[in-house]
Amino acid sequence: MGVIQRFTALAGAVAMIAGCASSPSPEAARIVEAHPSEVANCEPVGSVYGSTSGFHWSQGEAMVSARNRALESAARRDATHVVWQHNETSVTPEVSGTAYRCPR
Repeated sequence: MGVIQRFTALAGAVAMIAGCASSPSPEAARIVEAHPSEVANCEPVGSVYGSTSGFHWSQGEAMVSARNRALESAARRDATHVVWQHNETSVTPEVSGTAYRCPR
């Protein structure tokens, strides 16, 4: 196997692993990203936080991974909604918010 074929195989494997790592579970994918007014009648179930480290192809991909980690945390709390808090000063890929359980 030549150098180009090895590189192509390695790049494909890394892309598959990165793609799997950034996909949320079905429970986390059902959580609604909401505005504070949309959760006025809901029960807050706690703060959620997500960050990521390691290799990512882009800053956007790293932020998606951090967001998915926070959504997984919300899903473990049986949340239905998340209201994100914006941290404009952070230079690392991280997100935070409050998880809520709303009537279904």
